[in-house]
This record gives sequence, structure tokens and C-alpha cells, in this order.
Amino acid sequence: MQKYIGEIIEIIYLDSDGRIIHWQIEVNSLANGIVKACCLQRNASSEYPNREYSSRVAG
Repeated sequence: MQKYIGEIIEIIYLDSDGRIIHWQIEVNSLANGIVKACCLQRNASSEYPNREYSSRVAG
């Protein structure tokens, strides 16, 4: 995830109810296993655990 700092990426995953969740975030920083980013759909800052997401640079 470190290489995506400053980039907009898409994150897609299944939530606990089996729904597909898809959003775009702009990655701001990575520290102590936490990704700090801006969720572009909600226009809000969020924190995400640093996992192996199926992600790609949006565009």
C-alpha cells in the first residue's frame, strides 16, 4: 500500500452480509498498519486496516 500514497485507488470487498462493497479512496499515509485515506464517495477522511485488498489505481 505504501506505493499508492498520493494515488486514488479502488477497493472492492465482500462485507459481513455478503454484499459487494466498492469505493475509491485517495491514500494519504500508512503508519502502524493503518491506511489513512479520503473516501471520495463520502468526501470524508477514513482509516482502513492495511490488508491485501484487490486494488488498482483508478483511472
